[in-house]
Amino acid sequence: VRGRRIDAAAEACSLLASVGIADGTTLIVLMKSAAEASVDASQRREAERSKKLRDLESTAAAISARVGKDDADGYEMSLTDQDGREMKMPAEDQRALSLGCMLHAKGKQLLEGCATAT
Repeated sequence: VRGRRIDAAAEACSLLASVGIADGTTLIVLMKSAAEASVDASQRREAERSKKLRDLESTAAAISARVGKDDADGYEMSLTDQDGREMKMPAEDQRALSLGCMLHAKGKQLLEGCATAT
């Protein structure tokens, strides 16, 4: 509609008028086999997953870059030994550790979500 593609599966519950189809609207309809539709759906899911991973990585990198700064909005990461004493480490190592911890936690969460979905 007006140069835009409409995914029938996503718009299945919508009224035709809500997606811009009115009386006299010219449409081009393409029929896909079930195999083509499943390939398209898997490619779309993979693209969404890749975008989420890129967004997550950039967010985690931005947050970890703030570690050790005084204006960290009240968030502070510290590493302590078994006796509760703070362990000193270089700022770059602290940023790398916080980035790794955030990515690990999110990856674990995503894997658990995948395991429950299958």
